[in-house]
Amino acid sequence: MRQLNVCASKLPAARQTEIQIPLNWMNAGFEHATKPMPASYRESLEGDVALCEAALNNPSKTQLLDDLVDDLRQKGRDCAEAGWYRSIRVQVEVTLAGKPDPGWEVFYLWIPGRHIPNVQKVRYKALSPAEESLPPGLYTFQARKGQLQSEETRVAVVSKDPVLCQIPVQ
Repeated sequence: MRQLNVCASKLPAARQTEIQIPLNWMNAGFEHATKPMPASYRESLEGDVALCEAALNNPSKTQLLDDLVDDLRQKGRDCAEAGWYRSIRVQVEVTLAGKPDPGWEVFYLWIPGRHIPNVQKVRYKALSPAEESLPPGLYTFQARKGQLQSEETRVAVVSKDPVLCQIPVQ
């Protein structure tokens, strides 16, 4: 959290204002934590630091900063509404013509990670329907079966537990 706070303090004043409340919620959780932060959450915060540093080094790439602000808002909202530093179960179901179609590989990508080298889509361990736990944030989900592939489905993983993600395929 310290690294994220230091980096965030170097952002343009208007953007600092946008993330101050989410950071306050996250900092309160860090200070009052009664259990260790899950490794996946720590990795997500490290990704936020990398994104913040990239935004500082590339001020013309406003999408970097927009994605950072969006992600911190999601994490702050989750802290305020549901508690600090938790993982959220994400249940994924693939549907064909509105009905469940099991047996698809499921992939997800932390949206802000698309700006960070070496961040790639991650495959769920099980075929659909499947469930895994992720840190709060914005993600895209995609399903693949053989040569067939779905469009990306954007999902905010925040507050609710579990979050249901339905991926339509044609």
